[in-house]
Amino acid sequence: MSGDGSYRTRFVDPATAEKWFAELRHGIEWRSERRMYATARSTSRRLMSSFRLDPASPSTPDAILDASRLVDRGDGECAFDSVGLNLYRDGRDSVAPHNDHPQRDSQRLS
Repeated sequence: MSGDGSYRTRFVDPATAEKWFAELRHGIEWRSERRMYATARSTSRRLMSSFRLDPASPSTPDAILDASRLVDRGDGECAFDSVGLNLYRDGRDSVAPHNDHPQRDSQRLS
């Protein structure tokens, strides 16, 4: 799969999006993880879940399967082999400040 992406408005209609959100929010097992942040180990404030798609397990929610069919390339191969979900419950849930490209960005600033 290439790194190309596109943005399409109304890719999923609002009623379907609400249905999928409710299914995922209340119907799957969410977990928190202990991770290293800077110099201390801490529990992640956001909740996470993940599912394999290639092949999908019987526990994969219908919302995930339906969404993956929408983005399938149509060539018989699964567009993605897994999906990761993050649940931010309120303003206290977040991702710690980070930089995905620290070396490249530090070179640019030099």
